Amino acid sequence: MSSMDNRNAQVALFVDGDNVRGQSWPAILDKGRQFGRLAVARLYMDFQILSDGGASARAAGFEPHHVLGKRTSDGFKSMVDVALACDAMSILHEYPNITTLIMGSGDADFIPLIANWKRRGKYTVVMANASALSGELRQVADEVVTFGGGGRRIGEPGRRGGRSTLSRNKLKRIVLDTAGTTRLTDRETSQPLVRVDWLIEELHERYPATRDALPDAESLAKLLIADLPELDPMDGKGRYFLLGEPEDSEDNGEEEDRAGRPDDQAVLDIFAELCRETLPVDGSWLKASSVLNEGKRLLEDGPGYELPRKRPTGWFRSLLESTEGVEVRTTDGGQLEVRRDR
Repeated sequence: MSSMDNRNAQVALFVDGDNVRGQSWPAILDKGRQFGRLAVARLYMDFQILSDGGASARAAGFEPHHVLGKRTSDGFKSMVDVALACDAMSILHEYPNITTLIMGSGDADFIPLIANWKRRGKYTVVMANASALSGELRQVADEVVTFGGGGRRIGEPGRRGGRSTLSRNKLKRIVLDTAGTTRLTDRETSQPLVRVDWLIEELHERYPATRDALPDAESLAKLLIADLPELDPMDGKGRYFLLGEPEDSEDNGEEEDRAGRPDDQAVLDIFAELCRETLPVDGSWLKASSVLNEGKRLLEDGPGYELPRKRPTGWFRSLLESTEGVEVRTTDGGQLEVRRDR
């Protein structure tokens, strides 16, 4: 598109968070703005796998759409493709002045969507990591923008953690901890399947000490997590999974347990954002106790953290009141309630 066209273009940017690993939120938005004004900028993923619960994506300018995965007999299936495609089609009617669709994914599943937009005279752009871009999708789009490798896991700041020397057992636990809720379950062995196509970058960012012990994906593949580790494209899309689980570790000290874990305030910030995401979008009030319990569940099932043990009286109300987009009230009966601030 020419510079003149870009000045007049109205752009809808839809990003599948799992398909743009290694890129920062601001970088993706900046690329999108090169095609015109971003009338829509939506990010779809299970935000439980991010340590900040999606707060940095929202701060960058994305409209986060939390899509929980679906647990099936075959393991864990992402539902992002369905939610994103439905919303992208709705935009055709809700925003008739949109001229450009940018698809932040290299997944070939989006070919019918791209083709549909093109039939309606829209300019289509695919934005994805070069290593994850489908050749068929490249041929369908009007323009392709690719990202190289490197960088931290999308949307997350770097963390300090780990030690200069890590035991093999510690490395095994770090791998599974970093994989978080992206782990699947092998239906034959009931063991976790850990994605490794993006895991190395995340390992290095969260645990700098792993840079020497696990410098690349090949070294990760060779890490003995089970008696017979396997590295196979389990889902048919070229995404690799490492089969296995760590044996019992002899390192059970408190320092080991907290290695790589953010400080208490960071955990509370993540917890607050998760609580906010549980609130109904229509602004209806919920009991604070139910929000607390759901937030704790998401915190433990997602990033795998627990709330700090030492919490002052009234901490939950204070936390909610300081969280952007949340409104708190006390009913006549003295019950604390919370809702999404409209």
